[in-house]
Amino acid sequence: TEFDPAAVMADAARASGLPVLFSVQGVMRDCAAHLCDGVPEKYCRSGALWHAIDKIIPGELLDNMQASFDALAAKEAAALADARYVTGRTAFDRAACAVLAPHARYYPCNETLRPLFYTGTPWHARDFAAAPVLLLPQGQLPATKNLHTVIKALPAVLAEYGDAELRIAGWPPLDKGPLLRPVIDRMFPYKLYCKRLAAQLGVTEHIRYTGPLDAAAMRQAYLEADAFLLPSGCENSPNSLGEAMLLGLPCVASAVGGIPSMLTNGTEGLLYGDALDADALARAVLQVLHSPDGGTAMGRAARARALQTHDAVRNAADLLHIYESILQEEHP
Repeated sequence: TEFDPAAVMADAARASGLPVLFSVQGVMRDCAAHLCDGVPEKYCRSGALWHAIDKIIPGELLDNMQASFDALAAKEAAALADARYVTGRTAFDRAACAVLAPHARYYPCNETLRPLFYTGTPWHARDFAAAPVLLLPQGQLPATKNLHTVIKALPAVLAEYGDAELRIAGWPPLDKGPLLRPVIDRMFPYKLYCKRLAAQLGVTEHIRYTGPLDAAAMRQAYLEADAFLLPSGCENSPNSLGEAMLLGLPCVASAVGGIPSMLTNGTEGLLYGDALDADALARAVLQVLHSPDGGTAMGRAARARALQTHDAVRNAADLLHIYESILQEEHP
């Protein structure tokens, strides 16, 4: 049986008569359900040969990833089934806990982010002329960042801003030369799909991967962008959105999961409906780029909201109050 540290800790606490508080980060049930949304079936299934190679040289086979997500969702359900206390931060995870943890008391408590994003000069609109920069926080997982839909939206953006650039935080697809390329492509099917899609739509030259970024480099990447994109198929309270909001960068995101609990559509950023709707995503991006102030007003409103949501002092006080409330209930 695979070792599950969270389950072991919870069992040990119960055995010692200690109350257990579960903190909901993401909701794996929903992440597993939406992992491969919009990805053609042929990229989601790998044969026995590729699974054998993966055991020696791990890749990113989507069916392996799906199995892992399904297993995590099952562990999540088992852990929360008899939970008595849970804490979360969005209407989405509260609704999920009502199903997954029907006997639990739910305590709201917001998240505190990395210190670097609270200080220093915030974002300000650039004079981008015909070359706006769109920033996506990563392109590895189909569900949580939905790169394929961004690629489909790019032609409409490029029709008006011909030198626009999509920057993706993280490693680009591996390329070890023509001999190994077919093997590597098959071991990284989602990146292969995105690479082929970009070539088909003629947008390859407008996509740039930054490589992995530490906190300081990621902060700079936000500041150098003109809009932050989060078209996820499933999210709870994404840290990247909170960081972009703290810096005052205009944000365009899908209206899924807990995102609407973090950002108000129209005033603090722009939300669009179906995460896979590339036309709606493109329209929202162009609305930001067309704004006379470059999205500055929305960015400032988002920053004001995020400074409250992610207030470290208040969040620490709220968490302490939760602990005290639970202990008072257990030992009045």
